[in-house]
Amino acid sequence: MLSALADGDSAAWSAMVSRYGRLLRHVCRQLQMTSEQTDDVVQHTWTALFIHARNIRSAEALAGWLVTTTRRECVAVRRRDAREVPTDECGYDSPGIVIDIDEQLDALPRRRQLRRAVALLPPRERSLIEVLLEPEVPSYTEIGRRLGMPVGAIGPVRQRALRRLRDRLTDGLVDVTAETAARASA
Repeated sequence: MLSALADGDSAAWSAMVSRYGRLLRHVCRQLQMTSEQTDDVVQHTWTALFIHARNIRSAEALAGWLVTTTRRECVAVRRRDAREVPTDECGYDSPGIVIDIDEQLDALPRRRQLRRAVALLPPRERSLIEVLLEPEVPSYTEIGRRLGMPVGAIGPVRQRALRRLRDRLTDGLVDVTAETAARASA
């Protein structure tokens, strides 16, 4: 019978489900599983039987194996469900996340100004600021390695670059064309 189950014999599976299906559901009820959890546990138990049918010692050991597997799966489902926190919210319209399209559009000119101001920096400062603007800022050791700059020089160069950027942006000295910015970066 176990080899017929492992081979996927539909008659053997029908007989197995008829004979032990109520037992598996009874084990789930004893462990206070919901009907949805019970359905999942029973399905997983049948899948496990299909995978392990050839490893079960004898047909007499089958009922004990099914009960043990069902209990273990119930415990696993409980653990999983304890970690999950169901909510009605999908997270897309969360009140903490507000996208203001006007603000985004207003930011575009500021971003362009910042890019132009960075392009006008001296090459050493420009390279450092570009690295610092990367999504994942590397460590000072990595920055020093990439730019050939001593780690102790990174802070002072950064300060000078930020001071120049702040002065240019607050004084409005960045209204330059892309052509001027390109010449300054050469």
